[in-house]
Amino acid sequence: MIFADSHVHTSTSPDSHGDPIETCEKAIEKGITVLTLTEHFECYASPRPAESESAVFALPYLKEYQATYQKLKEKFLGALDLRFGLELGQPHTNPSLSKAALEGFAFDYVIGSGHKVRDLDLGYYHYTEDNIRSLQKESLDVLFLLASQDDFDCLGHFDLIRRYANRDGIDADFHPFADKVDEILKMLISRGKGLEINTSGLRGKLKDTMPAFWILKRYRKLGGEILTLGSDSHLPKDVGEGIFTAADAAKAAGFSYITVFKNRKPEWYPLD
Repeated sequence: MIFADSHVHTSTSPDSHGDPIETCEKAIEKGITVLTLTEHFECYASPRPAESESAVFALPYLKEYQATYQKLKEKFLGALDLRFGLELGQPHTNPSLSKAALEGFAFDYVIGSGHKVRDLDLGYYHYTEDNIRSLQKESLDVLFLLASQDDFDCLGHFDLIRRYANRDGIDADFHPFADKVDEILKMLISRGKGLEINTSGLRGKLKDTMPAFWILKRYRKLGGEILTLGSDSHLPKDVGEGIFTAADAAKAAGFSYITVFKNRKPEWYPLD
């Protein structure tokens, strides 16, 4: 199996403090073969004030990111297969901006993520028994719109809300929404989009990958084939963490291959 991490952030992303060079060095140290940088690019339904955090998510930001990537590519040439990716948050909320981002830069890989409900990041909600089901439903509505409309390669951390709800001591099991989960998975498959196994939950209170194993198995049973593995690291020390656990989950769910993207095209590598 190729040792690939397809979801990595450095200090280019506003929520990360990982030095880009140190991130690449740590990947080499851990034996990672292919590393895909996937810096954040968030879209919002409502106009954002100039002084807000979201002001960073504009085309000049992507130009700076591209320049950083090119320097890293040259520095680590021959030592690390480095690829240029993007984590695009809820792109359907601002189609013109997301289109400009994707048409203006030659990304190898694009993760489609649903980070927000009503323009508020899922990490900023306080989860309770009273609001968890309604927020789960809203998050699935976001994912359905993303899966059915947007330009991306794989859907990231499908049940992300579990990571944050668990922090508040709330179980956000998605079994009550199994029919909606199926709708989203079927939409991904019909459009030739993939799914990510995200290992960031292993490093927190959740102690699990995302999506939950039953969702991963359901994706495979419905005919899903495109599957990437990503640490969602925001610090160099977390690069590659949990990837082999994710690979074991993929095999247990019936997958024989994982996918790595180049020029927005899937490459297939056996899990054994």
